[in-house]
Amino acid sequence: MPVPALVPPRRRSVLAALVLTLATAVAAGSLALPAPPTAQAAAAAKKRAVVTVQPPGATSFRMASFNVLGADHTDGKHPRKGFGTSAERLPLAKQVLENNGVQVVGFQELHWEQAELWNSLAPEWGTFPGTTRSEPAAHNSISWRLDSFTLVQANVFLVPYFRGNPLPMPYVQLRNNATGQLAWFVNVHNPADTRGPAQHWRDEAVRIEGDLVNSLRAADPTSPVFLTGDMNDTSDFFCPIVRTTELEAANGGYADDKACQPPSPARIDWVTGTSDVTFSSFVEQRTPLVQRASDHPAMVATATIPPMSARAAGITNVVVVAVDGLRSNAFNSASDADRTKHLRELRAAGASTMNARLAYERSTPLPNTLSLLTGRPVVKKRDGHGVKYDEDRGKNLDQTAGQYISGVFDRVHNAGSRTAVYTSKPSATIMKRSWNKRNGGVDPVGRDNGRKKFNRFVLYRDKDKRVVKRAMQELGSRPATFSYVELSSLQRIGDKTRYGGPKYAAALGRVDKQVSGIVRTVSRNPETGGHTMVVIVGGSAGAKAGNHKPPSYTAPLVVWGPGVVAGADLYDLNPAWSNPGRSEVPYRSNPIFTGVVANLALGALGLAPLPGSTLNPTSTFNVFVDGPVVP
Repeated sequence: MPVPALVPPRRRSVLAALVLTLATAVAAGSLALPAPPTAQAAAAAKKRAVVTVQPPGATSFRMASFNVLGADHTDGKHPRKGFGTSAERLPLAKQVLENNGVQVVGFQELHWEQAELWNSLAPEWGTFPGTTRSEPAAHNSISWRLDSFTLVQANVFLVPYFRGNPLPMPYVQLRNNATGQLAWFVNVHNPADTRGPAQHWRDEAVRIEGDLVNSLRAADPTSPVFLTGDMNDTSDFFCPIVRTTELEAANGGYADDKACQPPSPARIDWVTGTSDVTFSSFVEQRTPLVQRASDHPAMVATATIPPMSARAAGITNVVVVAVDGLRSNAFNSASDADRTKHLRELRAAGASTMNARLAYERSTPLPNTLSLLTGRPVVKKRDGHGVKYDEDRGKNLDQTAGQYISGVFDRVHNAGSRTAVYTSKPSATIMKRSWNKRNGGVDPVGRDNGRKKFNRFVLYRDKDKRVVKRAMQELGSRPATFSYVELSSLQRIGDKTRYGGPKYAAALGRVDKQVSGIVRTVSRNPETGGHTMVVIVGGSAGAKAGNHKPPSYTAPLVVWGPGVVAGADLYDLNPAWSNPGRSEVPYRSNPIFTGVVANLALGALGLAPLPGSTLNPTSTFNVFVDGPVVP
């Protein structure tokens, strides 16, 4: 395959621009929800929306860049002191990859003897070029585990090496066997100064490599591009490649037109990927095993690509509205039909279930708020957040859990986007304290945006009206990428009235209008209209110790937005999750817990699932794919 025609470099994802244009065009002139379907149309939509195989979620794998020290340096008359022969060292390099769970690696200095040995040593790996082309081409081979990836296409391009002599270097397109996701992998070795000053040739190499990345990206915006290699440069590689492409380094740092801050410490070996990839668990490994195998570290990271269906929806903002005391029968009861008109329209226009489940250990509000935002259960022995009580007792989540607990706010804020909380619950102060500039986690991604994970935190104690007014003001003017709106009055009134009577009915009507106002606001705002996903989560109705009646542990869950299957039941869209009927069942039974929302929101925003989350841990929970799915 020839190198695609070059195009001007772009910092913004072409895919995001395309889907944003389409979503905006579809939504143009529409300020309200689509008209609710007729009963016949809704039944037909539901019938169409039965998925036979769970759609794939995020694509996540371990990748590496590893200069394995070429045979020419150790096998000749003057071997490198302190190193064994290449035949002794290559099995060690393989062990390094296996110890780190690596599935794709860019090798540098894989000289011909090593390439031949790799063929026999690693039959479970595919390799290009390896021994399929010339000896110089083998030096910078890409290798992948055959049980994880399938080769789609492969080629080489010419990069200036010593004294500017062109050297063929590889790029391959691989398909992930589990998800079908395609991705490009480019692997290079830029010249060192060992044969004369080579900065000019390194600069030219970076320009050529950036052009290839941009051309691959433009030809197929749905396929991320990875660039690995021994660049023999730190900032002189990082700054131009990040400025002129969508590439970001697995170990952080940032660059724009005004400034450049390479990761610290910066090395000459690199793992990079385009902006639709989330990197995590990066390690510059210099273990004794690595040091016996090579004179370079193994640069290893986890790369995560969000579900293709979520990226194609073009969602740029997510608003989660959590309504304590909102029961499923509010959507079904004939007596509440007039009071929940807008909620019912939202359900008809989106995907929903009236049988989602609250946390198995505790169905009270605060534990479920934290499960919803972290994708974790409650109790510590299940890697939960540890908050069993329903009031803020002055502890942080890292104290209750015994470890730092990442929330949706971490991922969004670390990616450089804005987050906001609007709540009427006094107990929400535990969130503000746990994810503030003193207690929040470090930011390992791109520009360091600090430990404080909230751009806006608004608390009006027990005053839903003020909360909604403030949320609507900011959603209509400067919306956050992820907004969490939390209302509590319906539960307080419901607990006093046993979820019935005129006071509860009036409160239900107010909630209906408040939710409608939020949806109407994001629809009218040109910045969010047509590409915002809204999630409505109810629950904690009459929840208290010893109450095991269905209303106390079941909850409505409604998802609305571009690409969401209208009129679908979420259990029909997600065969991997099991509808438990009215039974109260534990996590192993896998009903749809409301904790799936955390990674659903992140996947819709093109971000990786939360580390340590166990509820929808691979962003597999589906709201976008309608109809039979071929595995």
